[in-house]
Amino acid sequence: MAEVLIRHDPVHQHIYHQNTVKLLERLDKLEAWVHQTFATIPLAQRLVVTTHDAFWYFGQAYQVQFLAPLGISTESEATAQNVSCLIKFIRMKKVKAVFVENLANPRLLQQIAEETKVPLQGVLYADSLSAPDGPAADYEAMIRHNTLTIQRALQGAPLCKP
Repeated sequence: MAEVLIRHDPVHQHIYHQNTVKLLERLDKLEAWVHQTFATIPLAQRLVVTTHDAFWYFGQAYQVQFLAPLGISTESEATAQNVSCLIKFIRMKKVKAVFVENLANPRLLQQIAEETKVPLQGVLYADSLSAPDGPAADYEAMIRHNTLTIQRALQGAPLCKP
């Protein structure tokens, strides 16, 4: 992005370079913090249920296994077989964390939570940010919110209401 801005506005290239360096430093610190936060949770316990597979990138980066009754698309439909298998897996692995996503219909996850006796642990932001005064007003705030929400649930901290 900085390169494009510099091409269109070379007079201010030093500002674009400075801002890029500052942003990359903040993002590096954020990533280190997320790794450090999840390092406190054993790998076998890093199991999270969400509505659809929107968190594959997060799971891959931080070794958190996200389980979902739906695929990547929010328009796909869950099959009875997928939901049944997921419920069996949640019970077998004693999954502690079921989350609603901010843009997804919570009904299916509420049913899964009731069926497995695993309470909903809060809201995760995947496909959009929150309102400016909300917990995920920008990218960095969204990553912090999702990380802390997941960490608290996996470590048995008090629940947040969705």
